[in-house]
Amino acid sequence: MSFLEYIGAIRVGEDKKYHPTIDGLLMFGYSYKIVYEFPEYFLDYQEHYSEDENIRWTDRITSDSGEWSGNMYDFYNKVVNKLTSDLKIPFKLNGIERIDDTILHQALREAFCNTISNSDFYQRKGLVIKKYFDRIEFNNPGCLRISKEKAFIGGESDARNKTILKMFNLVGVGERAGSGIPKILYACKEYGFEEPTLFDEYNPDRTHLIINFSVKTVTKNDTKNDTKITEKEKQVLTFIINNGPSKVIEISNALGFSITTIKNILYKLVGDDLISSSGTIKDKRYFAKNMDNIE
Repeated sequence: MSFLEYIGAIRVGEDKKYHPTIDGLLMFGYSYKIVYEFPEYFLDYQEHYSEDENIRWTDRITSDSGEWSGNMYDFYNKVVNKLTSDLKIPFKLNGIERIDDTILHQALREAFCNTISNSDFYQRKGLVIKKYFDRIEFNNPGCLRISKEKAFIGGESDARNKTILKMFNLVGVGERAGSGIPKILYACKEYGFEEPTLFDEYNPDRTHLIINFSVKTVTKNDTKNDTKITEKEKQVLTFIINNGPSKVIEISNALGFSITTIKNILYKLVGDDLISSSGTIKDKRYFAKNMDNIE
């Protein structure tokens, strides 16, 4: 009891008995009890590894499945290894031992912890993590409590769920001192990845962190090397050049590729600074941007 009280999971009530705190309920309770206090509470992990548009996901874990507790602690333990299980990272040795826990593994755990500890479960849509071939998207209810600029610089922390962050600190995950995002930035830079994308969305309020595993584009201003694109990417790019600003569905119908495939290709081309987009989510169109460095 003393340990649970120390970490803020329980406290003594007016009846002189121990009762779970709000943070203790979220961390260690059952989802069907959590929703009494947080009707919008929902945890969702998805893997998108299929190009078949009829397959919405290839693996999924949700807090309301009834197959497990549905709390945040168990969610973390169920998902964290899936996030890092198939990372394509360089082989490194420490003496004669292989280094399996790299700075990238640590950065993904940090991103996961940040997503949980900054979630506002009174907001709609819940916590959603989506893993694709080339990126992981962390989406949590509630907006940033500090500016993006301060988050990227680090040194300042204002976690929404401070007690939950403390609980994760005790198992070696999460940084109270505001070094979480800088750690993620450093890992991406070390592996040559694009800088992570961090932004807010409103009504409902949500925070999005996207870690892109595509290698950062090198332009002619940086080196004499040219950007290489695959045959499918070239077809999509050619269609956009010939037809002007285009929607995903238009490209998919014309080329015969699935919606999922087109979205992944467009995401890659945006990262390569070859195309850009404009418009709302439902009416987004993509247009050619930079054709000087294509091979």
